[in-house]
Amino acid sequence: MPPFRHRVCNHIVIFVAFVYTVKMENFSDQKKTSSPKGFRQSDLIKGLSLVSHMGIVVVVCLGMGFFGGRWLDTLTGTSPLFLLIFSFVGMGAAFKALYDMAKKM
Repeated sequence: MPPFRHRVCNHIVIFVAFVYTVKMENFSDQKKTSSPKGFRQSDLIKGLSLVSHMGIVVVVCLGMGFFGGRWLDTLTGTSPLFLLIFSFVGMGAAFKALYDMAKKM
């Protein structure tokens, strides 16, 4: 059995591939049924896809910053230095990615 981090990475890759598959599907082929409040089902799916994409981007950016900083700290022996630096870099990357996504909308 592979180590825990490999299993988690495999699950993340499968989930990201699924989300992009759902996002790339053409919803115009489906029958556009309106609910009583005027929302279409495809609009709901597109919205959920966007929210899940934003969540994945934030988690990946923060995770890469945190674990990259922790890894560099174990290599160099400086305990919180690179962890803090790369965590802030990860937060900046997450905010930049969310800003770019909001600008496209």
